[in-house]
Amino acid sequence: MLNLRLSYTTRLNGLATQFYLKGENLGNQLAYAHTSFIKHAAPLAGRNITLGVRIAF
Repeated sequence: MLNLRLSYTTRLNGLATQFYLKGENLGNQLAYAHTSFIKHAAPLAGRNITLGVRIAF
């Protein structure tokens, strides 16, 4: 599985702000959680990309 996480932190209007991009399973491979009792019935999620902003005030 190929995962990627990028983030940039700055201050906007005096607030700590973080912009982030997260990509999980970018190769879209079939994968299982080896610690799960139902691993063969419930594979992990496929390709997923998340773009977001986090603001702390």
